Amino acid sequence: MVKTLKKYTTQYLSDELLEQLEKYPYVFNPSIVSYLGYFLMTIRVYDTDTKTIHAHLYTWKEKESFNLLNLTEYFTTITNVEKVADPKLFIMNGNVWGTFNTGYVQKGENKVVLFRIKNAQISTYYYCNYNERSRIEKNWAFFMKDNCIYALYGLKSGYVLKASSKTLEEGDNLNFVLNSAGVNINFKGYTIGTQLLSLGDQSYGLIGHKKIEFRGKRIYFGRAFIFTPFEEIPIKKSSPFLIHSLNSLLGNSFKFNKNLISCTYFSGITMRGEEVIISYGINDIDWNIIALKLNKLWE
Repeated sequence: MVKTLKKYTTQYLSDELLEQLEKYPYVFNPSIVSYLGYFLMTIRVYDTDTKTIHAHLYTWKEKESFNLLNLTEYFTTITNVEKVADPKLFIMNGNVWGTFNTGYVQKGENKVVLFRIKNAQISTYYYCNYNERSRIEKNWAFFMKDNCIYALYGLKSGYVLKASSKTLEEGDNLNFVLNSAGVNINFKGYTIGTQLLSLGDQSYGLIGHKKIEFRGKRIYFGRAFIFTPFEEIPIKKSSPFLIHSLNSLLGNSFKFNKNLISCTYFSGITMRGEEVIISYGINDIDWNIIALKLNKLWE
């Protein structure tokens, strides 16, 4: 069963911000959060001058001008990272946080970065390490308990990691150790998409991705999950497959990734009032934001 999301499209961006995004030929993978009357959003844009993809952070309030921070320029200038890939925003312990990875590297390991946002700026950031990590890491899903940072390491394993230090300086390594592992987890081919959304009762919602391969080409679907840390079976599927539309499954003629058929790439999830707002990319060239009731997603 497949659930299409296009019909739930809702516009939260100001006219000024929409005009700003229209300057770029390709805009995709937004991650929006609602926080204290403001919206914050990371999004990837194709810069025609440099012919590269940049990650932007926009902050705005309804009917007010937006603030722009170029995350790619910021992090490549002050750190030794070369790329800001898969930026995601989320609320953790009452504050706005973000994370990204540094994409594919030919040698060595890429990096997973966790950062906090305050007053539309980066207030601190950390490099996340785990000794048993893969060479190329994508998305970890972070949460906090008793002032300690944890991370869901993957949907397939159900591993929960715990940061080994509570007192940190900007740019420090945040070292994680295995805290717990779920049993009877069998989500082969699924990966983390969005970060975590608190559902109360120590449970979180997120949307993961299911990769399906056909003759060496890939299609990505979404699926909602409920994550309850530290339970014997911490992860449960909770929705049909999620896509933007049936037409989007056909893909587009232009592709940054030649091995991609199509994808609905889920990058943001947040609550506003009684509705859950989901932001996602379409085939790595377009984007959309929807709003729907919780019971329409976690059925």
